[in-house]
Amino acid sequence: MTETPMPSQKPPSFSLAPFRPAWWLPGGHLQTLAGKYLRRPGPFPTRTERIDTPDGDFLILDFGPDRDPSAPLVLLLHGLEGFTRRPYMVQAAQALTARGMATVGLNFRSCSGGPNLCPRLYHSGDTEDVVHVLRILKGEWPGRPLGAVGFSLGGNVLLKLMGEREDGGRGLLEAAVGISVPYDLAAG
Repeated sequence: MTETPMPSQKPPSFSLAPFRPAWWLPGGHLQTLAGKYLRRPGPFPTRTERIDTPDGDFLILDFGPDRDPSAPLVLLLHGLEGFTRRPYMVQAAQALTARGMATVGLNFRSCSGGPNLCPRLYHSGDTEDVVHVLRILKGEWPGRPLGAVGFSLGGNVLLKLMGEREDGGRGLLEAAVGISVPYDLAAG
């Protein structure tokens, strides 16, 4: 048996513009504070949906505007003790929407404003709920490209999910991004 070599695919190229802070915000400390206090997130979400989980509990999904049903759909995963209406989540949703994508934010268990039905909570190693949501989204929009962005603990969950799967997550996602992911949870 001989193996047929796969044609090499050149990865897409891009270049990043050098970072130039505003002249009135020298230094990282002022830039961090300005980002927190000067940015005003707009409205999000446009629709909220409750979905049932296989163990008899529920999850709350917050959907942003969906102007093009063929555009990529991006699942947003918040950090520890976060939720989808935190400014960083809203700003991420707005940035993705401005680039033609639709967003859906997952509120992890007990992070949607009230207690859940089961005693089980979310944690950095729990990927079941994210897989459940991704399967629902894929079922509802079968041909639509699906991506995910995870912040902090949500990024940890996302990257763990990809590492657990034989296909590296490609059966569920076309793209994934982890932002500010804790790589040593015990030290964090």
